[in-house]
Amino acid sequence: MIPQRRRPSPADACHRFVREFALPAEFGVPELVERAVAMRGGRPIEVKAADLAGTTPTGMVVSRRGHDVILHPETATPVHRRHIVAHEIAHLMLGHDGHTVPEDVAELCRATVAPHLTDGLIRRLLGRTTFAEAGEHDAELAATLLCRPDFTRPPLAEWAEAVLEEIEFLRSTITAPFPEIVLSGLGDADLGTRLYRAVIEIRDARLRLLPYVPAGVATAVDRVCRAAGAGVAEREAVRVAAEITLGLDGYAAGRRTTGVRVGAQHREPVCRTVRDEAEFLAGVALAFDGGLVAQVRCSLSGGEICAARARHPW
Repeated sequence: MIPQRRRPSPADACHRFVREFALPAEFGVPELVERAVAMRGGRPIEVKAADLAGTTPTGMVVSRRGHDVILHPETATPVHRRHIVAHEIAHLMLGHDGHTVPEDVAELCRATVAPHLTDGLIRRLLGRTTFAEAGEHDAELAATLLCRPDFTRPPLAEWAEAVLEEIEFLRSTITAPFPEIVLSGLGDADLGTRLYRAVIEIRDARLRLLPYVPAGVATAVDRVCRAAGAGVAEREAVRVAAEITLGLDGYAAGRRTTGVRVGAQHREPVCRTVRDEAEFLAGVALAFDGGLVAQVRCSLSGGEICAARARHPW
């Protein structure tokens, strides 16, 4: 009997996608886009920032007649932005079909891509939404395989293992309300992949929570940190940790901040590499369960949550 050839799986297509890109170990969005344009016969790709914080999807690609436009959140860090762009490029390279355009998404596209854009001119819309859907899962897997770092050799392996342990509680807590953003099917992933996924999933969940962060967090953090004598780096970690904590509170209570442009209210420290991003998030994880964030949470709760009981219930 002639053995039947195994039909290629979606995972095979993802691995082939990564091999064909053949990018250097360190690459940014410009190199990623340049390579994708070359592989697609020169069809232009434009990358633009949009106020996507708190929306689903957290990234989009709009295919028009002559070019494609990739939208990413304006608050995304360099590492997160590169991943989102890679996800949308994977959609294009893997030949995924688009979705029906909801009116709110169409309005966002018109505001960001072109004011005169109509639903009929949007030939294909692909968004980074829930990774339980097959196409989204494959695009997210492809982006992960393409962007993950190599932390398998010592001393990086020891460092990565320690940092992953430090941020795992933060990852599991912040993603608990959003299980759809956790990528499944990684199997026995190496250390670099697991740490990279923790970083991306924390960042994805943080975007979802931003609309639920109350006003005045930065002021409260400055006041509390000044009284404690905290340095600049610690203040940044406390601010992000406080925004996550209060965002979780607001999300659980259904208190969405209104009347402000979400993306413009929240700055992110510039972490250029996955290692820098992971180290910063380790500081956020430390602050997340610490006394300074508890004080900020108490001061902004109007006395509803006292500092002594401000441990996280999630």
